[in-house]
Amino acid sequence: MNSKLRSQLKGIGSKTQAVMQLGKNGIGEDFLAQVEQLLEVREILKISVLDNNMDDIKDLSREISSKTESEVVQVIGRKIVLFKRNIKEPVLKLKM
Repeated sequence: MNSKLRSQLKGIGSKTQAVMQLGKNGIGEDFLAQVEQLLEVREILKISVLDNNMDDIKDLSREISSKTESEVVQVIGRKIVLFKRNIKEPVLKLKM
């Protein structure tokens, strides 16, 4: 991901509401399945990590991204923004 694309995605991500929460149960198969499903539909996803999850946020973002084959756009506080391009039916209009 180049810096121009990352900048566009950060702008979109900042306006996006967190639609998933990651709590004390951590990253399970059900959680990852939901992330993959939402990424396919939305391409960009913001996840809120709850205070009861004591894991390092950056480690969590890398783990989720590697298991869902997505890219981490940014980590701000306790929020993770992920991106995965839908090749068949792109949703976002991006300048590549």
